[in-house]
Amino acid sequence: MTLHTVILAAGSSQRFFGIKQLAEIKGLSLLEHSINCYKTALGYLAQRGAFTIVVGANQDKIIAAVGQNIECYYAPNWSLGMGHSLADFIKNVVPTSTHVLVGLADQIALQSEDIQRLIKVHQEFPEAIISARYNNVVGAPCIFPRSYYIHLSELRGDKGAKSVLEHFANHVVTVDIPNAQFDVDTPDDFKKAKTLAQFKA
Repeated sequence: MTLHTVILAAGSSQRFFGIKQLAEIKGLSLLEHSINCYKTALGYLAQRGAFTIVVGANQDKIIAAVGQNIECYYAPNWSLGMGHSLADFIKNVVPTSTHVLVGLADQIALQSEDIQRLIKVHQEFPEAIISARYNNVVGAPCIFPRSYYIHLSELRGDKGAKSVLEHFANHVVTVDIPNAQFDVDTPDDFKKAKTLAQFKA
């Protein structure tokens, strides 16, 4: 099994009034925190495959911030919503990948241990969709087998992969990840995030 990890960071952050992906807490931007979290979790995998950041709005600043060692993919339809961004990427995903791990750049509380737990369940159930569960919500981060790529490539709007998770609910294995509930959409969300235990001075 070869896992291609993708972090969605293409949005314009209209409600944040700034470049959300580059907002910093304790010296790390939201996107850097996300990259570190996933890279650390993937470190022990023999076949971890490619690692890609999907960009759109503010692509030049975001690409410059993440550096040359991280592959970035520009989603041409990013302005139409997260679903379009993911669909654009899936149409160009590495053909040798057997699974895709979809993460978000703004899930600020996620830890590498959370992603490791998700991957371990994926290894037990390689034919299933593996998804985080938090507050009775099933959502990102999630892992999809290649057999679902066609459905991901048809996504539209701003719901991301949720419509696929809902449509194939009987094929989803969930992993309780309470940290996934914390994301950042507004400056208020960002202020609240600073009160989380892992970000207190």
